[in-house]
Amino acid sequence: MNNEKLSLKELEKKAYRSTFQDGIWDIYLGIIILGLALSTIGTLFGLPSIISMLIILPLVYSIGIAILILGKKKITVPRIGYVKFGSKRQRRKKELVIFLSIILIINLIIFLLSNFEIIDIKGLFLLNIIIIVMPLGIVAYLLDFKRLYIIAFLIGIGIYFTIELQDILGFPLSPILIFGCIGIIIVSWGLYYLINFLKKYPISNQNLE
Repeated sequence: MNNEKLSLKELEKKAYRSTFQDGIWDIYLGIIILGLALSTIGTLFGLPSIISMLIILPLVYSIGIAILILGKKKITVPRIGYVKFGSKRQRRKKELVIFLSIILIINLIIFLLSNFEIIDIKGLFLLNIIIIVMPLGIVAYLLDFKRLYIIAFLIGIGIYFTIELQDILGFPLSPILIFGCIGIIIVSWGLYYLINFLKKYPISNQNLE
C-alpha cells in the first residue's frame, strides 16, 4: 500500500513537472519582466513616470495573463490533455499567480520610493534581493520549476547592473536596457521550449475532428 502511494506521488510529480515543459510559463514571466522594463518608457516622451507605469503595466500584465491562459487551453491541453492534480498542487499553482502579481505591485511601490528618494539606491538593491529574488527561489523549489532559479538569478543580476549603469545610462535607459534584455532572453528560451513541445506533441487529424 505504501509503495502504491509512493508510485502515485511520483507519477503526480512527473505529471506536474510536465506543466512547465511547454515553455508557456517562461514566456509569461518574460513578458512580465519586459513590462517592468518598458513601464517607464513614457518618460522619454515627457510623461510622468507614474502615469507611464499605470498605462503600460496593466496592459502588459493583461497580455501576459491572456497568453498564459489561452496558451494552456489552446496549445497544451489539446496535446497532452488536462491533468487534475491534488489540492496541494492546485493550490501551489494559484499561489504562484498571486505571488507574481504581488511582485508586480511591490516593484511599483519600490520604484516610487526610489523615485522620490525615500530609499537610497543601495537600499533598493538589498530590498529587491530580499523581497523578490529570494522568494522566487523558494517558489522554484516548491513548484519544482528549475528554470525559475535561473530567472531569479537573472533578476538579481539585472538589479545589480541596473544600479551600476545608472550613472552612465541614466534613468529610464538603464532599467529599460537591462531588464529588456532579460525579458527577451526568457521569452526566447520559452519559445524554444514551446517549439520543441509542439514538435514532440503534434495534434493529429483525429484530435482536430
